[in-house]
Amino acid sequence: MPGDLAEVRRIVDEERRNFYREGDYGEYTAPNRIIYWRERKLYVSYVRDDDGSHSWQTPYPPDLLFGQVVPSGAVTLVKAMNDLGLFARTTLSDVAAYWQKIPFELVGLGATEDDVVNVSWGKLREYNLNMFKPGSVNFEKGDVAAAQMLVDRWLFPLYPFDLQKEGSAADLARPESPDCY
Repeated sequence: MPGDLAEVRRIVDEERRNFYREGDYGEYTAPNRIIYWRERKLYVSYVRDDDGSHSWQTPYPPDLLFGQVVPSGAVTLVKAMNDLGLFARTTLSDVAAYWQKIPFELVGLGATEDDVVNVSWGKLREYNLNMFKPGSVNFEKGDVAAAQMLVDRWLFPLYPFDLQKEGSAADLARPESPDCY
């Protein structure tokens, strides 16, 4: 879990690259990890193997724990939001108004590290908790477990960041080892 908003910015900048280098010396070019794993879970691929033969690759199996599909953290959080009635129009408007008062703007594209309005995880958790104070957000339902999930698991907002993919394989630095040229 990221410790503060500046760390989130570094992660976002890293994860939005279309390609990156991997291997001991950066000798391999790999696609964006997030897109690659999402596609591996959704699509069947017809591939050519090293020996020239062809085969089908089935989608990567879902995450399993003791034979049961384990929902991602995002799915669990969205379920908690739904359990609180957060997706009702009035509640969603209250949440938007609440978060718009919190200054995250300077973390976006073109901002320098000195411009970052940094927010620690502890402060963000406090913001999450304050949504439940009287006069803040009017949640339609009062599910305590869902509220605790929201307070503890609703991470940093991503709207201040540029989330567009960037770069091509040609933009990558050359491998580090002279044997890789």
